[in-house]
Order: sequence, then C-alpha cells, then structure tokens
Amino acid sequence: MMLSVILDVREMYRDPHGYLAAQFGFPAYYGRNLDALHDLLTEIGDPTAVYWLAPEPLTREQRRILRVFKDAERENPYLYLYQQEVLYE
Repeated sequence: MMLSVILDVREMYRDPHGYLAAQFGFPAYYGRNLDALHDLLTEIGDPTAVYWLAPEPLTREQRRILRVFKDAERENPYLYLYQQEVLYE
C-alpha cells in the first residue's frame, strides 16, 4: 500500500519545517533544517507518494526544500515526488 503526503506549499510560509514535521509525522528529534529533512526522507522505508502542490513562483526557501525532495527521491526508491502547479484565486 502506498502512503500519500499532500504538501500545500502555501502552508510553508511561516514555519516550513514545522509544517513538514506535522505532515510526515517526523519524530521530535527532527533537526528542522535541510540536512535533517534529507536524512529523514532518505530513510523512508515504505512506498510514499509526495504531492507538492504549489503556486508559482516559489520562494527561495521553498525552492531549497523542493531540491531536497528531488535529491531524496533520486536516492530513495520508496519515495515518489509529484509536482503540480496550483492556481489559487
């Protein structure tokens, strides 16, 4: 069974790492930085689909986080990233 995590990038503006920790259920020891995010994403051991729903353009921090997801997807055969541009009114 594939797990699904939907990331509404609009929710990342105030506390991106807090939002990611809540969406993924990361443990309390999550370091709340890009290196720690990469470590946890590459440790996922169950098939997991991540749906990145974002308006364009992304902020600098959002682009960095997206890059971590793309890197982790290349390293972890259980992680699948799907990007979708969303138009909000």
